[in-house]
Amino acid sequence: MQFSPDRPVYFVNPDYRPTTGAQKPVIDPATLETVGAIASASDGEIDVALTAATRAQAAWKRLDAKSRAKHLHAVANAIEAADFTRCAELMVREMGKPYPEAIGEIANCAPIFRYYAEMARDEAGKVAGTTQAGSFQYARYEPYGVSVHIMP
Repeated sequence: MQFSPDRPVYFVNPDYRPTTGAQKPVIDPATLETVGAIASASDGEIDVALTAATRAQAAWKRLDAKSRAKHLHAVANAIEAADFTRCAELMVREMGKPYPEAIGEIANCAPIFRYYAEMARDEAGKVAGTTQAGSFQYARYEPYGVSVHIMP
Protein backbone atom coordinates (compact mmCIF):
# COMPACT_ATOMS: atom_id res chain seq x y z
CA MET A 1 0.00 0.00 0.00
CA GLN A 2 1.26 3.48 -0.86
CA PHE A 3 0.98 6.60 1.29
CA SER A 4 -1.67 9.07 0.15
CA PRO A 5 -2.56 12.21 2.14
CA ASP A 6 -6.27 11.74 1.47
CA ARG A 7 -6.37 8.14 2.73
CA PRO A 8 -5.35 7.67 6.37
CA VAL A 9 -2.89 4.85 6.96
CA TYR A 10 -0.43 3.82 9.64
CA PHE A 11 3.05 2.42 9.16
CA VAL A 12 4.34 -0.88 10.48
CA ASN A 13 7.59 -1.88 8.84
CA PRO A 14 7.78 -2.64 5.94
CA ASP A 15 4.53 -1.10 4.70
CA TYR A 16 1.57 1.20 5.24
CA ARG A 17 -1.67 -0.31 6.49
CA PRO A 18 -5.19 1.06 6.17
CA THR A 19 -6.66 2.39 9.39
CA THR A 20 -10.24 1.97 10.55
CA GLY A 21 -10.37 4.96 12.89
CA ALA A 22 -12.72 7.92 12.60
CA GLN A 23 -11.43 10.38 10.00
CA LYS A 24 -10.97 14.13 10.29
CA PRO A 25 -10.07 16.45 7.41
CA VAL A 26 -6.70 18.23 7.24
CA ILE A 27 -7.23 21.85 6.20
CA ASP A 28 -4.68 24.01 4.34
CA PRO A 29 -4.44 27.15 6.52
CA ALA A 30 -3.72 29.36 3.49
CA THR A 31 -6.62 28.29 1.28
CA LEU A 32 -8.94 26.55 3.78
CA GLU A 33 -9.28 23.65 1.33
CA THR A 34 -9.20 20.05 2.49
CA VAL A 35 -5.81 18.58 1.59
CA GLY A 36 -5.97 15.24 3.31
CA ALA A 37 -7.36 13.26 6.19
CA ILE A 38 -6.16 11.87 9.49
CA ALA A 39 -7.65 9.09 11.56
CA SER A 40 -7.45 7.92 15.13
CA ALA A 41 -5.79 4.53 15.43
CA SER A 42 -7.83 1.77 17.02
CA ASP A 43 -6.58 -0.09 20.08
CA GLY A 44 -5.78 -3.08 17.85
CA GLU A 45 -3.78 -0.93 15.43
CA ILE A 46 -1.84 0.58 18.32
CA ASP A 47 -1.10 -2.91 19.68
CA VAL A 48 0.15 -4.08 16.27
CA ALA A 49 2.47 -1.07 15.93
CA LEU A 50 3.79 -1.34 19.50
CA THR A 51 4.38 -5.09 19.19
CA ALA A 52 6.32 -4.59 15.96
CA ALA A 53 8.34 -1.72 17.48
CA THR A 54 9.13 -3.76 20.60
CA ARG A 55 10.28 -6.70 18.47
CA ALA A 56 12.45 -4.43 16.31
CA GLN A 57 13.92 -2.72 19.36
CA ALA A 58 14.90 -6.08 20.87
CA ALA A 59 16.78 -6.93 17.67
CA TRP A 60 18.37 -3.45 17.62
CA LYS A 61 19.58 -3.91 21.20
CA ARG A 62 21.43 -7.09 20.20
CA LEU A 63 23.37 -5.29 17.43
CA ASP A 64 26.94 -4.23 18.06
CA ALA A 65 27.83 -0.53 17.95
CA LYS A 66 29.42 -0.68 14.48
CA SER A 67 26.31 -2.32 12.98
CA ARG A 68 24.00 0.24 14.60
CA ALA A 69 26.12 3.05 13.19
CA LYS A 70 26.04 1.45 9.72
CA HIS A 71 22.22 1.31 9.78
CA LEU A 72 21.88 4.91 10.97
CA HIS A 73 24.30 6.14 8.29
CA ALA A 74 22.24 4.23 5.70
CA VAL A 75 19.14 6.14 6.84
CA ALA A 76 21.07 9.41 6.53
CA ASN A 77 22.24 8.40 3.03
CA ALA A 78 18.66 7.62 1.98
CA ILE A 79 17.45 11.00 3.27
CA GLU A 80 20.25 12.82 1.43
CA ALA A 81 19.46 10.95 -1.80
CA ALA A 82 15.70 11.55 -1.58
CA ASP A 83 13.63 14.09 -3.47
CA PHE A 84 12.10 16.27 -0.75
CA THR A 85 9.60 17.97 -3.05
CA ARG A 86 6.47 15.92 -2.29
CA CYS A 87 7.06 15.86 1.46
CA ALA A 88 7.82 19.60 1.58
CA GLU A 89 4.70 20.36 -0.44
CA LEU A 90 2.60 18.35 2.02
CA MET A 91 4.16 20.23 4.94
CA VAL A 92 3.33 23.55 3.26
CA ARG A 93 -0.24 22.48 2.55
CA GLU A 94 -1.06 20.98 5.93
CA MET A 95 0.59 23.51 8.25
CA GLY A 96 1.39 26.59 6.21
CA LYS A 97 5.16 26.24 6.62
CA PRO A 98 7.10 28.22 3.98
CA TYR A 99 8.52 25.88 1.32
CA PRO A 100 12.22 26.70 1.94
CA GLU A 101 11.74 25.98 5.66
CA ALA A 102 10.04 22.69 4.86
CA ILE A 103 12.93 21.64 2.60
CA GLY A 104 15.41 22.67 5.29
CA GLU A 105 13.57 20.77 8.00
CA ILE A 106 13.68 17.56 5.97
CA ALA A 107 17.33 18.07 4.96
CA ASN A 108 18.29 18.58 8.60
CA CYS A 109 17.15 15.04 9.43
CA ALA A 110 20.21 13.43 7.80
CA PRO A 111 22.78 15.13 10.08
CA ILE A 112 20.75 14.06 13.11
CA PHE A 113 20.95 10.42 12.02
CA ARG A 114 24.69 10.85 11.41
CA TYR A 115 25.13 12.29 14.90
CA TYR A 116 23.38 9.31 16.47
CA ALA A 117 25.30 6.93 14.20
CA GLU A 118 28.53 8.19 15.69
CA MET A 119 27.07 8.10 19.20
CA ALA A 120 26.17 4.46 18.50
CA ARG A 121 29.84 3.69 17.84
CA ASP A 122 30.62 4.71 21.42
CA GLU A 123 29.95 1.62 23.49
CA ALA A 124 29.23 4.03 26.36
CA GLY A 125 31.32 2.18 28.93
CA LYS A 126 32.39 5.40 30.63
CA VAL A 127 34.88 5.10 33.43
CA ALA A 128 33.64 7.08 36.40
CA GLY A 129 35.73 8.57 39.16
CA THR A 130 35.88 6.36 42.22
CA THR A 131 35.54 7.32 45.84
CA GLN A 132 37.00 4.11 47.26
CA ALA A 133 40.58 2.99 46.84
CA GLY A 134 40.88 -0.21 44.83
CA SER A 135 37.38 -0.02 43.34
CA PHE A 136 36.48 0.33 39.68
CA GLN A 137 33.27 2.00 38.59
CA TYR A 138 31.82 2.45 35.16
CA ALA A 139 28.51 3.42 33.57
CA ARG A 140 26.86 1.18 31.03
CA TYR A 141 24.05 2.61 28.93
CA GLU A 142 21.37 0.38 27.44
CA PRO A 143 18.27 1.26 25.42
CA TYR A 144 15.13 1.62 27.52
CA GLY A 145 12.91 0.18 24.82
CA VAL A 146 9.87 1.46 23.02
CA SER A 147 8.24 4.68 24.16
CA VAL A 148 5.22 6.51 22.84
CA HIS A 149 5.09 10.27 22.32
CA ILE A 150 2.32 12.58 21.26
CA MET A 151 3.82 15.41 19.23
CA PRO A 152 2.42 18.26 17.15
